[in-house]
Amino acid sequence: MKKIVKSSILMSTIGLIGLTTNQRVSAAEQKQETAPALMSSNESIISASSQSSKEQKPSTDDSTESGVIKNSESAAETKNKEEVIVKQNNEIGPGFYDAPKVSQRSMPASMNLLRNTSSFISSIHDGAISSWRKYGVLPSVSGAQAILESGWGQSTLATYGNNLFGIKGTYNGQYVTMPTQEYINGQWITVNAQFRKYNSWNESIEDHGNFLAVNSRYHNLLWKTNYREVTSLLKQDGYATAPNYDTLLNSLIEQYGLTSWDREVTDNVGSLDQLTANSNNIHALGWHAINDANNLPYSYLILIDTNTGKEYKRIAINRGRRDDVANAYPSINTAAMSGINANIPVDSGMYGHTYRVISRYAQLPSGEGSAKDFNFTNTVQVSAPTKQNLGSLDNVRVSSNKISMNGWHASDYSQGKNIHYLIIMNANNNKEIERLRVNNSLRNDVHSVYPNVYNSAMSGFSTDFALDKNLEGKNVYIISRYTSTTNGNSDYIDYQFPNVINVPQGPSNLGSIDQLVQNGNKLHISGWHISKNVQGLNNNFIIIMNKANNKEIGRVRINRITRNDVATVYPTVDNAAQSGFDFKVSVDAKLKHKNIYLISRYSNSSDGEGGRYVDYQFINSLGIK
Repeated sequence: MKKIVKSSILMSTIGLIGLTTNQRVSAAEQKQETAPALMSSNESIISASSQSSKEQKPSTDDSTESGVIKNSESAAETKNKEEVIVKQNNEIGPGFYDAPKVSQRSMPASMNLLRNTSSFISSIHDGAISSWRKYGVLPSVSGAQAILESGWGQSTLATYGNNLFGIKGTYNGQYVTMPTQEYINGQWITVNAQFRKYNSWNESIEDHGNFLAVNSRYHNLLWKTNYREVTSLLKQDGYATAPNYDTLLNSLIEQYGLTSWDREVTDNVGSLDQLTANSNNIHALGWHAINDANNLPYSYLILIDTNTGKEYKRIAINRGRRDDVANAYPSINTAAMSGINANIPVDSGMYGHTYRVISRYAQLPSGEGSAKDFNFTNTVQVSAPTKQNLGSLDNVRVSSNKISMNGWHASDYSQGKNIHYLIIMNANNNKEIERLRVNNSLRNDVHSVYPNVYNSAMSGFSTDFALDKNLEGKNVYIISRYTSTTNGNSDYIDYQFPNVINVPQGPSNLGSIDQLVQNGNKLHISGWHISKNVQGLNNNFIIIMNKANNKEIGRVRINRITRNDVATVYPTVDNAAQSGFDFKVSVDAKLKHKNIYLISRYSNSSDGEGGRYVDYQFINSLGIK
């Protein structure tokens, strides 16, 4: 049967749009009992073949019970509803629709609708705005579709279930059961089916936005701001089969001024990508863009207590770059610099309260005067903090004679514990090696992140541990301890830093020549030689070697002298303090014109030969004149 579309009726009747009856009706009956319809109702609109191929909105829990209505309704209402059989009409969308009847004794349907259009439009405004903010469906298009698919809210599903789009299934567990014609096993039969029931028309519009958002075929129309582009894409994407579907929606949008809804959201738009809270800060991440912000140079975030609806605090913010917003809203001149990334400090008065956020462009530095606000719907609760024990070892450096470290330890448990120790622990057996009492220092950076932790402002430390044989060659870790006792062994709170520090072994045999110079017929030699293996080697020699053949020219017995500088650098070597030498020798015939180098020797022999000895060969060399 040929499908018939009468688009010319739209401007003359406001009538119920796109609704079909379950049976043929005479022209006289249609005139008396039904509101004028844009889609012809004297022929069956959907053939058996097209019915099975059209897209259908999500459905769940199809029921075969007769006349079951969730959330009880009166018997009269049930009877009236059961007289209507809904079926799909893919010309206006993938839902299920009916032609509501108007009593012969009532005024003409068109007069009723003329009286109620503004009321209906007002009642679906918030849902259309919410659908945009959540899913990116342009409000004017949402509104026009609601008008078209529900017949100005007069369909049975709209009346009994606030279901403007004929969506099957349940919504938050709520549904109404309606007779519907289904094409099963090659024939049309009437069955009872569940249809979503909403608390309001706004809820229905918002759920319809979700349907478009989760269905990938419609993603190309989301967040578009030109209603003619959106309606064209709806038709192109196959939402409805009516060849003039986009024209019908455009006419409704233009006739009833629904573009004002679009201006409402596209001239002042925003979104909070994140709104999170901890015991220190509420973190807001998102954007807010407006047009004509030249006279509104100041930006604020305002925190609203959801229990009282009153402002709790506000902070000035600098807006950041958001190229993604600029791409989505090229016509809004602040879009590129609309970003929000701010921390709102939490104080103890906020614990247990729930907040939402307003973004404001303001005329005055205080955030007052002329202003343009965006009220985000996100909410966040600030929980009372648990006590915290926190710390960080920021830097550790091991040199030849010390371990240098700095960091911080902040703890709510440190009240009354004013003595601070750092304890070095052996990582292999978890036993203490040594401890050092330290004075705390100012750490404003820690306090800014943890303003509510008891001693966060004065949580810093910076100190050195002298390297000794107890530490050398060990893997160690550090414990920070606050205590009320002098020895630190009771009434304390510890924080163990995760850093494991490798303390290398000190040098076992090392030396250096400070001077190897010839002054006339004298050779001046000074330097030092340390070794961990010199116990019992009490005889000390400097051996002069011929570099040409690596043979000894001669040796000088020396007495070691004090070298505190060497002991400071190498405190773990026992003989470091007495490792020096400084002497002169005459340049004789054996030395003249030789290229020499030196060896320092510790020996248990009086002549330095035989027995046990430890040598160190210096890298320096000298050509003797």
